Amino acid sequence: EIEYYRGQMQELNEQLNLRARDRNERARELEAVMEEKRTGPLQEFVGQYEIVQSTLCETQGLGRQHGEPRRKARSAYRGIVANIDSVKQNILALTEYFAALCGLAVDSAVPKSGLPSGALFRVHNLFPPDSSGAWAFTAELLGVLDAIVCSVATAGSHVGAFTETRAGLYRLEGFQPIRLLCEPEADVIPEHLDAELRLRKQCLTPVLGPMLRAGTADTEVKPSDTFGAEVEAIAKQASDVFAGKGGMPQFMVDFLSELRQAAEQQCEEAARELRVCSDTLRQEVLLQLGEALFGELGSRSILELRQRLAEVQAATAAEWATLDSRRAAHEKRLGPGLAGPNAEVALRELVREEADRYTEAIKLSRQDKSKTAVCLRGLATGFVRCMAARFELAIKLVDRLPLHAHYRQLPGDENEEVPRPSIKRRMRQLQTGVMADPSGETLTEKSWQGLPLNELRAALLCSDKEGNARSSASWPPDYELSGLTPETLQTELMPAVASFRSPVHRRLFEARNVHYQRYKAEFFREVGCRRDALAMREVREQAGQQRWKTMVRQVQGGAGPVEALDVEVRQETPEQPPPAAPAAKSPPTKEKPKAKAKK
Repeated sequence: EIEYYRGQMQELNEQLNLRARDRNERARELEAVMEEKRTGPLQEFVGQYEIVQSTLCETQGLGRQHGEPRRKARSAYRGIVANIDSVKQNILALTEYFAALCGLAVDSAVPKSGLPSGALFRVHNLFPPDSSGAWAFTAELLGVLDAIVCSVATAGSHVGAFTETRAGLYRLEGFQPIRLLCEPEADVIPEHLDAELRLRKQCLTPVLGPMLRAGTADTEVKPSDTFGAEVEAIAKQASDVFAGKGGMPQFMVDFLSELRQAAEQQCEEAARELRVCSDTLRQEVLLQLGEALFGELGSRSILELRQRLAEVQAATAAEWATLDSRRAAHEKRLGPGLAGPNAEVALRELVREEADRYTEAIKLSRQDKSKTAVCLRGLATGFVRCMAARFELAIKLVDRLPLHAHYRQLPGDENEEVPRPSIKRRMRQLQTGVMADPSGETLTEKSWQGLPLNELRAALLCSDKEGNARSSASWPPDYELSGLTPETLQTELMPAVASFRSPVHRRLFEARNVHYQRYKAEFFREVGCRRDALAMREVREQAGQQRWKTMVRQVQGGAGPVEALDVEVRQETPEQPPPAAPAAKSPPTKEKPKAKAKK
């Protein structure tokens, strides 16, 4: 039995060993093919994945290779959109700076240090050192306004904000430079054109920046391509990439279509913001321009009037002090010691010295009067020229600012309520027969009256037009006005300014007239004070001379007159200058050419 079971166990062990050898062989066979079975499906999957990925990237424009054209186009588009946003922010900041300028107190001259902070540029920093005129606050105001108007027009043209019929009015190339470097002048002559163009470019570059064409001369201001042209240039660059690849894929066609749609929305948004900026300027900010512009000019001119007259008076103050001290010394020397016959020579010498002193005093008095008259006449002419020039430039800039109706229709405009004219305006239109355009496309033309040309200088005319016997209170003759009648002197005006009728124009006109009248009142007061002071000086000398003669006769004891006691100072007749050229006086009836009928 033991042997039997031993035999069974041996047989089982043999079978187990056989099966173990069989399984070991199968395991070795599996190990040999395991690497192939593990990597084969993965490689097949990776290959198919790469094929599908390549097809997807090619059809959808994904990945580094196939997505590069779209990425470049998107990056370029974002760049030009960023340029528009930057320009809009610059215009908004410049408008705020301009509003701050208009809100300054103008009861005195505004210095450079009194300007508001946070400006993109300051006109006084851009003034060339060799300019024909010094910087003034009016140049800062009008220079900033010119930059705003040019920037709004350029940005609007860049995004296609204006209607087709009005777009040509707002080309930067059509805006002639204004005269900023010389306050009394309004027109830019060819000799000053380069300097004004250079100043305008320096003002516009910080505002427009990328919207100006690069590589131009310092006197050339040219805008870059429009926003639509830049978008089409991006599309053309993208289409050129697929020119040799069987045409543009559908994904790129869809992308460019979306890009153009986004560009149109961007243009609409920019046009809306520019229109709001224009409306804000016309309805709020520019209504304060007249008070700031002419108020500061009037205050500064009044201050200059007082300073210049004080300088004229101070120029001869030392000579008057010397003459007064000489008179006091002569009166002190004239005493009882000169009454005897032995002192007759000394008395005659003293009388001669006093006669010479009196002659010098009368001549100095008339010289002071002549210098004062020249000073006052020059200041009067300069003030009137400055007021007229700045008014003309302000009107010109206001006319260049786009009207609300000149912007193209935008989504949502159909819900806006059209403003109705007032009853007063309707009645005036019915009386004049000139009806305003209800659409707002145009403004009513109006010629704004000029300032009186010679009203201020007429206050300095001598009382005797013949110049033969003038009183001590009269002024030296004004040969530039000698041929004009009193009626002409009072009625002759500066040339009228042809423009349009609007609340801004009316405010400018009213502010100009108010501050002209303010300066006129101060000018007439100074003329009266100086005339009285000069006449009083001459009267004092004549009274002193009469007292001197009485004192001399008292010393003589009434024995008889002394030679050279009565002194007569001849009135020197100044040489009459040649007749003034016709250009020296502006014809009262001649008007400026009509403004462009853009409004």
